[in-house]
Amino acid sequence: MDNLIVHSAMDVSKNEIVVTSNKYDEIKFLLPYEALPQLSCHDFSLWAILPLAMKNGDHIETYAPISKRTYESLKKVADVWHFWLPNFYKKVKITAHNIVQSDKLMIEDRGLMCFSGGLDSTYSTFKLKQEKIKNIDCLSVHGMDYKFKDNSKFEELINKTKEIRNSLFSVSHFVKTNIYAVYNQNKCNPSYTHITHIFSLFACLSIFEGYSRYLIAADDRLDQQFFTHPYGSNSASNKLMENSSGNLITLDDDVTRFEKTLYLVNNNFDLNSLSVCGDAKARPYNCGVCVKCLRTKSMLFSILDYIPDIFVNNELNEDWFEKIDLNDFNNQMYIYDTLNFLESKNKHDNFPGYKNLKVKLNKALISRESSKLRNYSKLELFKAFF
Repeated sequence: MDNLIVHSAMDVSKNEIVVTSNKYDEIKFLLPYEALPQLSCHDFSLWAILPLAMKNGDHIETYAPISKRTYESLKKVADVWHFWLPNFYKKVKITAHNIVQSDKLMIEDRGLMCFSGGLDSTYSTFKLKQEKIKNIDCLSVHGMDYKFKDNSKFEELINKTKEIRNSLFSVSHFVKTNIYAVYNQNKCNPSYTHITHIFSLFACLSIFEGYSRYLIAADDRLDQQFFTHPYGSNSASNKLMENSSGNLITLDDDVTRFEKTLYLVNNNFDLNSLSVCGDAKARPYNCGVCVKCLRTKSMLFSILDYIPDIFVNNELNEDWFEKIDLNDFNNQMYIYDTLNFLESKNKHDNFPGYKNLKVKLNKALISRESSKLRNYSKLELFKAFF
């Protein structure tokens, strides 16, 4: 099999950076509001191509300047995902002909944070502000939650989140990319794992050299990450991702999403900037009827005893949870946290559909446990219990 030859080039006339290869469609990164940066390394190109290579077991080869930190990091991360999912992600080989030594000690102590306007990134942003942490810029990526050609909706997100971004970040960077579309075309994201998400983000982050810290909000608390493993953005493999000047840091993996919601409410955060919707047609506004909106509505109702006016549909009926697949581990986790809070505050009697939801969740949890037990032999089970 021929090697996967990777090239990257900067087109100043279009204000875009393009990653090309002899096998996959080109991956584009456009900077709509600022000039292209001066780059000493093209680390972003290998972070962008890696999921495609892992899916097919390619031998990556590049002549572009690649930092030694990225070269070593790439090999570790590729090995991790091959070890975790050996049938889906194949073993890869990486040959970089121009490896550049980089001195992290010379880098200014600044951070670049991924910001989407969702609950996780909003919590981490607001918490940084509360703790008076400075020297943080942000990056918002167009081409993931918002399709590459959907300019108007992404502009609405920018306007919706302008106040909170300006209140903390010195600079707001924006990148428009088709990377998700290329990944999806090649089916390199396993079901329910959201793995390509982290590679998309770190490739975009790595376009901006000179930061010592690249920050991303945790999706779940650390123990919950074990529960949903393997999931793309996690504290274990994120920690291994590095570029020429800094490394990826996962923020706030000590709190659940429910605890984040509670923190925002208790600290009088203006919830109007939140964009939590899973419906691409409704974003950046919150439809109120998709699974992500229903989960958020239920958390807010359990805390406030009412639903704030941030959803198009503000109702929470007795059977609201029927739209939620409780066989999904993420849904189990968020509903479990909500019911725990209600019970700890003795508020469950006033929560819509509490009894039926409790029964349905318990069935799902027991079914999951039984399914896992079926993976053990009778002898192993006998030894475990007796």
